[in-house]
Amino acid sequence: MAENTRDGIAPELAELKEVDELGSFLEEYGRPVLIGVGLGLALVLGLAAYQGHKHSTRERAAVQLSSAGTLQDFEAIVREYPASPSAPLAALCAAALHYDTGQYLLAQQAYERFQEIYPDHPMALMTPIGKGYCQEASGELEDGLATFSAFAEDHEEHFLYPIALLGRARCLIQLRRFEEAKAVYDGYVASHEDDHWLPRMESELLYLEKEMRAKPEDVPAFTPDGAFPFITMPPIQ
Repeated sequence: MAENTRDGIAPELAELKEVDELGSFLEEYGRPVLIGVGLGLALVLGLAAYQGHKHSTRERAAVQLSSAGTLQDFEAIVREYPASPSAPLAALCAAALHYDTGQYLLAQQAYERFQEIYPDHPMALMTPIGKGYCQEASGELEDGLATFSAFAEDHEEHFLYPIALLGRARCLIQLRRFEEAKAVYDGYVASHEDDHWLPRMESELLYLEKEMRAKPEDVPAFTPDGAFPFITMPPIQ
């Protein structure tokens, strides 16, 4: 029978990992403990203190994130609790807040930085979509088109796939490539009969066809929505 593992790590390796982490912790917090106390007892007490420190740090970061509402709040969480689960979420919220306030270059840089720091995070694939939104809102339509298109081609089964297609179509419309934009909507409608995004795609298609019949050059340019989709910002205090 296979040995039990903790977080996917064999027990003996997990213990070595914790001892190594404990060393760093004691270096900063526990040196006085070793004075006049048996080393074995100090390690036991130090390990318990370290584990409690990790949990309390995560809890503090989570509480701080739940009450955050400003850019400074989110950046403080990333800075003060970089190893906590709350830090990546705070980083995404900071990027979304930059976008929501029209700071598209800063938002794009924040999304790119997230990709570099947290490449394996479950929400990492949100960042190329965020980047595409920033490029589109900044008027970098060819770049935005390339970003949305690359995502759509590589992640057809991802839940953000329809968002990427909508971004691709918007960029095409603003580039006055109406037939290509129409093909994006047509393709989705034809291949996703029971999809919950179908009404949105059909609505966008009907609107585009109406505008094309009227006067194609008057098709409106992109107007940035609020915060980036799927990142709902708390009210700014």
